[in-house]
Amino acid sequence: MSTYRNCFSVAILLPLAAPLLHADDWPLVRGDPALTGVVKMRLPTKPELLWRHTLPDAVSATAAIAKGIVYVASEDGFVTALRLTDGSVRWRRKIAEIFWAAPTVVDGGLYVGDDDGKVHALDAATGAARWRFETQGSIYSSVNWTRDPAGRLERLIVGSYDGTLYCLDLAGKLRWKATADDRIHGTPGIFEGYTGFAGCDAAFHLIRLADGVEVSAVDVGAPCASAAAYRNGLVVIPTHGNQVVGISLSKLIAARSARPTSHPVTSAPATSQPAGPTRKAIAWRFEDRQRPFPYVSSAALTADLAIVAGRDKRVRAIALDTGRQRWAVATAGRIESSPIVADQTVFVGAEDGVLYGLALDDGRERWRYETGAPLTASPAVAEGRLVIANADGLVFCFGEKNE
Repeated sequence: MSTYRNCFSVAILLPLAAPLLHADDWPLVRGDPALTGVVKMRLPTKPELLWRHTLPDAVSATAAIAKGIVYVASEDGFVTALRLTDGSVRWRRKIAEIFWAAPTVVDGGLYVGDDDGKVHALDAATGAARWRFETQGSIYSSVNWTRDPAGRLERLIVGSYDGTLYCLDLAGKLRWKATADDRIHGTPGIFEGYTGFAGCDAAFHLIRLADGVEVSAVDVGAPCASAAAYRNGLVVIPTHGNQVVGISLSKLIAARSARPTSHPVTSAPATSQPAGPTRKAIAWRFEDRQRPFPYVSSAALTADLAIVAGRDKRVRAIALDTGRQRWAVATAGRIESSPIVADQTVFVGAEDGVLYGLALDDGRERWRYETGAPLTASPAVAEGRLVIANADGLVFCFGEKNE
């Protein structure tokens, strides 16, 4: 089942200029707070199935992996913790009615939002409840986080379908909130003192983390159901308007840095063009006019490429500096799963139930595995293993077998 609600329906965020994830964890939906979807970790070119675990209901959300434990939030409202080594259950708890959002696990805490608009904080080791925070709309966004200068976990950021971005402290108390003109579907990204998202109001919003004040906004031309990933000075946002948009973050900050407004966050109508100085912040737009299908999944960003996948059954590599297509590969099903890049291979699931492994340099197919049911969840990678779950509730773990 698709996790995208027509808001048509929609979207998310901005990332952080941090190094790629090097630790043996995949703590949130896109791997790191910048939501790059890229990890420097060795995986076999043709991974083998190491184990499979069956859950009672569908899984549409990406797993989190931390300290050798895989955390899966399923559509029956359960969170299940599985051992990465063999798929055995460490704990399993009924938390909510429905989960669409992917869990986040950081510094011993597990954080996940539900369809009723509640953010749940659990003890990652035991599943015991810590606290709960209520919003006024469904939550599809994963929880992101920030740290203080000493590296201590400081605050949590999450978006809701009530059109509000929430900043919470570690006790679940509200620090600030920023309001958009429409629903926030995706995970907010973190970038050097800022957080950002793009949503149903068709605008990308840059918010100051210190106090929740909007620094700048730019119209991206259509609602967004995807994360806005950040790398090399660019925010990359696939949109429901059949485009992938590259935004220069420095130009966006410069265009409106003196803007005095705080809340609510506002934006231009979806049908308008970016006005004033913010228009110059759009570095490029990619669109295949021969295949006018929306993008729902998020981009994976390497040093020079944006890897995107869409409902047009195509996986594409776009040059990060120019927005020009480098290669495109057809799949047998439309794609809502977000691609990830690990060890020079692109891994992405499709609604044909196939997990594809494509060469990063030219897109040639290196490997595939048929899971038997649609894949809308994205892969997660940790400790040399790849984990993904499908619409039948099957959780798969791939890696290299030790003979």
